[in-house]
Amino acid sequence: TPSFPIVAVRSFIEATRDSGYKNTSSAIAELVDNAFEAEATEVDVGVEEDDDGSKRMLVRDNGTGMPSSILQLALQFGGSTRFNSRRGTGRYGLGLPNGSLSQARRVDVYSWTAPKKIWSSYLDVDEIASGRLQSVPPPVRIQPEKSDLPHTPSGTSVLLTRCDRLTYRTVRAQVKRLQIDLGRMFRQQIYGGKVIRINDEPVTAFDPLFLREGSN
Repeated sequence: TPSFPIVAVRSFIEATRDSGYKNTSSAIAELVDNAFEAEATEVDVGVEEDDDGSKRMLVRDNGTGMPSSILQLALQFGGSTRFNSRRGTGRYGLGLPNGSLSQARRVDVYSWTAPKKIWSSYLDVDEIASGRLQSVPPPVRIQPEKSDLPHTPSGTSVLLTRCDRLTYRTVRAQVKRLQIDLGRMFRQQIYGGKVIRINDEPVTAFDPLFLREGSN
């Protein structure tokens, strides 16, 4: 008799890209929230346009980083060491893969617990849809040049490429929206001393209820 997996992976990946995130800011907020849960004090978000006109985004933090086994788990839909945790925004381990692939056709994750111990793995929508990628690839050890070593003792970088679902078509408009939205969503963390930068510009906290004194 034919086998019917509970989840039809190829259809699931395409369908899940349409679920859960109303805009790019909410998807990127998942990655920023992951960083703060990993004890990061600084998060850098980059938005760039490649020579062919496609967009790429990078979310880099100085958190605790992940060993190879945890990195592979983090890229699995529902895979998480903090399943059902209420410490952050997410609860079910969908944020990294779902948030990333809702905006881009490929996500590469680099994580290190020491500058010379960098592990990398990825998910690719097209490889999954074609059947070439059926499980999260085992992380590989990266050997960067000395000049490319991370500037923080530990951390994680999430690189989104072939971004085909960003809210805005231009980098300038997308950066402006991210500044406003992340400043609102993470205002308490910023008030507490944590730093978010977008294309090297610090995000300013914004209280939509105007309950905080000072410039708002």
